[in-house]
Amino acid sequence: MPASPIIKEITPLHVGQFLFVRITTDDDVVGYGEGRVWGHIEAAVTAIHRFAGYLIGHPAFMIEHHWNTMHCFSYFQGTVINAPNSAIDIALWDIKGKVLGVPIYELLGGACRQKARVYGHIYEKTIKHGLS
Repeated sequence: MPASPIIKEITPLHVGQFLFVRITTDDDVVGYGEGRVWGHIEAAVTAIHRFAGYLIGHPAFMIEHHWNTMHCFSYFQGTVINAPNSAIDIALWDIKGKVLGVPIYELLGGACRQKARVYGHIYEKTIKHGLS
């Protein structure tokens, strides 16, 4: 297995009530993750910045360790902590899949079905309104 890249930068991104995280490694591999916040964007962004203070400089492949550490950052385990933790977790899996050249589902045990139903939802009235 290739050596784990080091986490270099973590950027919170949000559109409407949707929270995304972009993580960049020292090898310039970029991973994206999403966490649903339900009205607590500012607090969740603050949590991402706090998590970034811990994560930057650490190996990206230590996913379970990072999840447990972030989970224990606070006694409050509500949306404000869990959504950023989820977004970061997904972004780290995205990075690992890209570095290893395999889809994330392979890292999580392999395919369990041949097709899946897809659901899409736009929280805002229009895409233009959501992006403004």
